[in-house]
Amino acid sequence: MATSSAYPPPPPYYRLYEDYEKDPSSASEPPPPVDGPYQLFGATYTARATLIHMLESQIQRRKQAIEDIKQRREEAQKLLGESLLILDGNQPSLPAM
Repeated sequence: MATSSAYPPPPPYYRLYEDYEKDPSSASEPPPPVDGPYQLFGATYTARATLIHMLESQIQRRKQAIEDIKQRREEAQKLLGESLLILDGNQPSLPAM
């Protein structure tokens, strides 16, 4: 009769961390950050240029959001002014005493 396991065996790289509980400093160091060009889905990127591009697009989105808020505030003020003029024109005049 053959024995079977409910789970597959762990991947072989688990041996890199066998002694981690005894000595946490035994784990290998992470690789250094990417510096220079790299390829992603066939296109070449630079880490620094990508970061600058992301920041510039974020700044542009924030500027656009601020402009939208200013425009909506001006429209609301205009509508409020028109509403007040309409209410003022429909106000019944009080008899003079």
